[in-house]
Amino acid sequence: MQNQINNNEIHCKVQYGDEFRRFLLPQGSYASMLEQIRALFNFSNNEELSIKYTDDEGDLVTISSDEELAFAIELFPNSVLRLTLTSSASQQCWKGREGSHCGKWAHKDDKDRWEKMQAEKAEFWKAKKTFKAEKRETKKACKGGEKWESKRAHWEAKREKILNDPELRKEKLEHLDNKLKKLQERKQWLQSQADANVNPSFAHRVAHITNKMNRIESFRAMLVDPVATSPASVAPGPWNREKWESKRACKAEKWESKRACKAEKWESKKAHWEAKREKILNDPELRKEKLEHLDNKLRKLQERRQFLQGKVDANVHPSFAYRLAHLNAKINRMESFRAKLANPANATSPALATPINPSLI
Repeated sequence: MQNQINNNEIHCKVQYGDEFRRFLLPQGSYASMLEQIRALFNFSNNEELSIKYTDDEGDLVTISSDEELAFAIELFPNSVLRLTLTSSASQQCWKGREGSHCGKWAHKDDKDRWEKMQAEKAEFWKAKKTFKAEKRETKKACKGGEKWESKRAHWEAKREKILNDPELRKEKLEHLDNKLKKLQERKQWLQSQADANVNPSFAHRVAHITNKMNRIESFRAMLVDPVATSPASVAPGPWNREKWESKRACKAEKWESKRACKAEKWESKKAHWEAKREKILNDPELRKEKLEHLDNKLRKLQERRQFLQGKVDANVHPSFAYRLAHLNAKINRMESFRAKLANPANATSPALATPINPSLI
């Protein structure tokens, strides 16, 4: 054997987990090597050890006798004998909080460290849970206490303001009647969809809209007869009529300014459309191209109208009727404009003509 240093000593390098040890084996005896390894890694005599090495083909081969050790030394005569060590303790798992743990958590010291780490994590999560519970209670108290009382006072002040003004109460009642009418139509359609089992969500939507209508009807009844429904514990809130009138005047002024701006913009667009109409009427080639474009567009709109008419006849959804009416009005405007282009001599004078929709030009 050439893998000998002095007095038949064999240079060995052992790996156990992340730990490496080097030692000199005095003689090629498996028993002496096993005893020396136990002393290096502090293994007890009752602990079973498995010693392996990687051969020339890359396989892990177990050493369990003097003959196998001699063969391993002969296989690597001019190099260090590299050994891999596993013990019975590293292969036995112990159950912790989050399942089984083997290998580096198998020893007692590592196990104690793991348990300590788990205890720290448990304490951290317990503190976090307590903090969240306190925060939730504080938020709940805030919602049910000062914040809710503030909102309630605001609602009561608004209610008293409506009750003390007959005109405002009348406007509010009309608004509620229109809203209830729309909600009733919506509820009828949702109920038909729920009865047809179109989707399970329609039943929940019917219940939601029913609750909403009940709240609105209750509020409307309070406006109609405030004496019978007025809570005795709530005192009437103050109302400043001058402030309300000032606010209404400001809104009216803003609305008039907006209307004037829209009217000015519409007049500008109308003048632009009339100039473009005259340009088309005075140019035969441009008028011919426009007529072809209108014919193609009318054909597509007719196909769309047939599709919508089928949906309306099948009573698929109430919105198809509104869309069909809108499409019919668009087709009528387009046919009127086409008739003017086809026979400009009989067309209405530009001064008396109705405004042309910009989508037609």
